[in-house]
Amino acid sequence: MGSLLRGKAPVESSKFQVSLLKLAATVLLILSLSPLSPIRGASSQLLLSPFANRSAAIPVDGETVAGDLFILVQPETQISRVEFFVDDPQMVGGPYRVDNKAPFDLAGGSVNGATPFDSTSLADGTHTITAVVDLVIGITEVVHGDIVVANHAPLLTLDRTVLVINTQLDGAPVSRGVNLDTSDASITDFEVKVLAPWLAVQPSTGSSPQGISFTVDPTGLPAGTYSTTVSISTAGYLTARLPVIVNVNDPADNTALVFSILANRDDPLPLDQEVVAGNQYIFTTSELNVVKAEFFLDDPLAQGAPLRSDNGAPFDLAGGNAVSANAFDTTAWTEGDHILSARLELDTGELRLVHANIAVGNTLPMLMFDKTSLVFSLTEGEIPPDQVLVLGTSDGNSASYQIKTDIPWLALIPTGGATPETVIASVEASSLTPGNYSGHLFATAD
Repeated sequence: MGSLLRGKAPVESSKFQVSLLKLAATVLLILSLSPLSPIRGASSQLLLSPFANRSAAIPVDGETVAGDLFILVQPETQISRVEFFVDDPQMVGGPYRVDNKAPFDLAGGSVNGATPFDSTSLADGTHTITAVVDLVIGITEVVHGDIVVANHAPLLTLDRTVLVINTQLDGAPVSRGVNLDTSDASITDFEVKVLAPWLAVQPSTGSSPQGISFTVDPTGLPAGTYSTTVSISTAGYLTARLPVIVNVNDPADNTALVFSILANRDDPLPLDQEVVAGNQYIFTTSELNVVKAEFFLDDPLAQGAPLRSDNGAPFDLAGGNAVSANAFDTTAWTEGDHILSARLELDTGELRLVHANIAVGNTLPMLMFDKTSLVFSLTEGEIPPDQVLVLGTSDGNSASYQIKTDIPWLALIPTGGATPETVIASVEASSLTPGNYSGHLFATAD
């Protein structure tokens, strides 16, 4: 039987129900970039982050919020002390919290992560957060941020909690889509607020439900990882916030998450933008100078506990040894879109992240060849007989398809059409010297 994936065996098949986010897996040094604007004329900034690690932070002033909040003051290197006040903009009472060293978080924390502030401790409505900031140069600044707490309001909802967009250094712009709706199924106007200069949105206003496209132009951006948070708001609804992580990949660094249907890891293909099902051998391509690899699911910032840690090469999601990898059972994951990440620790102490956007499709119909491999044997000068493949679908329905191959000496007729289909495979070996040759067929749905 074929698999849901493109090209994982000498002959194999792929899903014909395709709704994958198409990105490229990259590994880059984490250098968070959050474009920020001074608040009320001060150089210190009162910020709101969607993550405990404080990345992708935006100005807190004017935001509608609910649940746990990560509110902080930056830049840390210019600050010696911060006093936080809640609903006391004149600072006549005692501070809510005092931080005498970085990091400076409203609810406290450590260098490893901020402690969340529970917004349910405040009534729904407008509240003011104030920070008295002592700078290292001996100046004190006061910054304020007004927030609207809306724990009981209906929500603007998105079909993704994090958007990861992978691009190439000086490459073409890349667009990805997200669907916006409301928790009460009402139609409402919305406005999108984007602060990052490298991120464009279309449309920036409209009515729900609506598909929204985000486009990153990597021109002029150095290789690295960038992050920001997009806010989508409307009156009477809790603001939807979408953390956007952008990787600008240097082609010279080919580290990636890959997979194979073979336990010996032969013929791996990029995992990013694939539909996966059944048992898969998932691993990283980079072993040189890597001393540890940790794998994370739907945790692109690697903040939680890893699925697995490998302290020595090879680095496999399900473990293994130098000879073979253990198979990972994808039925352990829920159906639908996921982000698989690997955090690599180099022998220099540097940490790098690589991501792959995948869709789990164990219940989806699929294209299937009637054979799992084709073997041609011949002596030099001979023309081997053609072989026949039958392409069909797991549910018996007809589906349009395309067949591609990475084998220059293999001809296929036809290469497109509708299932069920008989495909003739023939070999042109006149230019080949004695030896063993192999490759893949890819069957994909139109």
